[in-house]
Amino acid sequence: MKPGFRNAAIRVVSNVFETVIAMHGVGYLAWESISKNGFPVMQAVILVLALTHIAPTLLADLMNAALDPQPRRS
Repeated sequence: MKPGFRNAAIRVVSNVFETVIAMHGVGYLAWESISKNGFPVMQAVILVLALTHIAPTLLADLMNAALDPQPRRS
């Protein structure tokens, strides 16, 4: 791969994963469960949001590490 493409691909990978992570309506569900003392629903919302943020972010970091043109330190 050419170095210019790798530098550009790092930004593209980050933006794609940020777009995928965006979940509409979950904030409203969280707000409603807080206002109505729905603690099990709130726990589920927090768990789902954490997992849907951590997994794609980890995958994006791994992809960025593979695309990074700088040599790895040993």
